[in-house]
Amino acid sequence: HLKILCLQGCSMLEGTIEALASCVHLVDLDMHNCSRLSGSLEPIRKCDKLEKLNMAGCNGIKGPLPGNVLQLITAKAANFTGCEGPYKIYEDISDIADIKTIDLSMLGPRLYGSLEPLAVLSALENLWANNNCFTGGLPASVGALSNLRILSVHDACLTGTLPPLFGEQLHSLVAVDLYGNSIEGTLPSALFSTPRNLAFVWLHLNRFAGTIPAALSEATALEYLSLASNGRLAGTIPALGQLTRLALLALVSWLRLMQVLFIFAMSGPLLIMAIRMLEDLWQFLTLAFFVVLAFATA
Repeated sequence: HLKILCLQGCSMLEGTIEALASCVHLVDLDMHNCSRLSGSLEPIRKCDKLEKLNMAGCNGIKGPLPGNVLQLITAKAANFTGCEGPYKIYEDISDIADIKTIDLSMLGPRLYGSLEPLAVLSALENLWANNNCFTGGLPASVGALSNLRILSVHDACLTGTLPPLFGEQLHSLVAVDLYGNSIEGTLPSALFSTPRNLAFVWLHLNRFAGTIPAALSEATALEYLSLASNGRLAGTIPALGQLTRLALLALVSWLRLMQVLFIFAMSGPLLIMAIRMLEDLWQFLTLAFFVVLAFATA
């Protein structure tokens, strides 16, 4: 019935933590600076009562993170300071299937592997996994999490393409933040046509190609859209007259021609500012000042 185990400072302790698999009543586990311990945290997946985990300085423990550990990381009840990893999501995290929020950003850039194990989290509403090093693209199964409201996986080494029907089942989606990856292919129309409350879309600094979907005109709740620095996007901009809440639309690289649209919901006037960004920093800051001034006084 062990509930608290403190091994802090036991720097000469060696081996794995396999024995902890039998400590099912464990509530507080402190392995701070147990630098010679090795293996993975998989054995403590059976410790479903665990409320606090201190892993600071445990550089020898790597590999898969079970569901209860992901839950502790999200709750800021786990300390991985000074841990180099790398880690990945355990293949079976069905023990936390009812969780509504997952935040793995604190592990960046130590988390690798696939996001596929998240497919079992049918109740998931908020996902943050920024600044990591995932393998492959965004799985189609993530696009099937119908309760998802926030999807934020920016600067996470994602590659490949977005699933063609991505967004079709994301009826509750409010914000999608995938900037700073290497995602290719076309923008899925369903991303703009299905979610009724989609307000924030950050897809800049990727490798999207083709045209901007005409379905953009249907995203009437949209407030911010950034597609800048996707050099292979082409064609015309869809009609934006119905997007009365749109505050910012950034379409191209800041070192080229930057197109910013400010639309004001109350009066409806459209202020279009096309600014040719120059490499000279002083000229850029001067132009930026006038953009801010014009927006503030409009």
